[in-house]
Amino acid sequence: MRRALFAVIVAGLAAPVPASAQSAAELLQRAYVAYQNLDLPTTVGLIQRAFAAPATDTSVSRRERARALSILAAAEFFRNRRDSATSAFRQLVQVSPRYRPDPATFPPPVLLLFDDVRRAVKVVELSVPDSAEVRLGAGGGAYPVQAYASSLHPVEVHVYRSDGRAVRELYRGLLGDSLAFAWNGTDSAGAPVTTGTYYLSVLSQRADGGKLRELRLPLDIQVVRRDTVPHPGPLADSLFKAERQPRGPAFRALAGGVLLGAGAAAMPTVIGGSDGAAGSRFLVGVALTGAGVAGLITRHPGQPIREHIAYNDSLRGVWRARVDQVISDNGAARQDVRLKIRARPAVRIDEVP
Repeated sequence: MRRALFAVIVAGLAAPVPASAQSAAELLQRAYVAYQNLDLPTTVGLIQRAFAAPATDTSVSRRERARALSILAAAEFFRNRRDSATSAFRQLVQVSPRYRPDPATFPPPVLLLFDDVRRAVKVVELSVPDSAEVRLGAGGGAYPVQAYASSLHPVEVHVYRSDGRAVRELYRGLLGDSLAFAWNGTDSAGAPVTTGTYYLSVLSQRADGGKLRELRLPLDIQVVRRDTVPHPGPLADSLFKAERQPRGPAFRALAGGVLLGAGAAAMPTVIGGSDGAAGSRFLVGVALTGAGVAGLITRHPGQPIREHIAYNDSLRGVWRARVDQVISDNGAARQDVRLKIRARPAVRIDEVP
């Protein structure tokens, strides 16, 4: 019994891994080998199982998926299942509008079928930076966009707000193999957009103007502005020097001389003792009064002080220069508007109202 159980376990370990446990990439590799061996039913079955892998399986890139679809279309074409081949090529064009099957791998009839499908399916693909910073204003930059079309057809390119309100039209006309254009971050009036979510819309149209499908590229935009600084406050009066000679000291000198002169002239005769002495007292009083007048004159009351005036002018000039510099810097700051743009995965809408 134990030997039998052991044999079952060993057999289970040695058994090949079920195809369902294989990754999509592994299934595609097996499909390519089967295609080279002209095992077309196995090729088709493996590719279909690979495409049915869970969404969590990220082992297959978009380009590898496009290659697998071209192999699938060729295998179906060689099995005389033209409708299935056309359907595979249609999926290929929608997955990667820029993809072209290798002429060295596929014969001309397969390539002709692909070209017919590509011309009938009008699909656009966008290539943009995942994140970018655009500076507005003169000499500023722009957000670059490269559009690729599966085949020539008319398109309209707009920028919309998240609520559907139109912001700006970027292009209207035919889109061939590729087209490069840019958005400078402003609306149709030339004003910068505000912070929020926008989307770039590429509307594919038929030749008669009817709508085919729309490709929407969501853009998260943050507006960044430089801070301004306040103007310098007025200069304090205490910083200035007096620009004229004060009147107080001169008039105090005059008043002192006059008082001393009057006092000397009025001194009691007991000090002088004679008429000559009285005359002397009068002369002394006149001299003292004259000294007060001389003091008033020599002090130049109210006269401008040139050194102080020059100092004050220099102080005011420095303050005005600081104000002018702040005004200039704030003006530049208001003009320095930058947009930080982050792109999210594009969404294709095949049913356009």
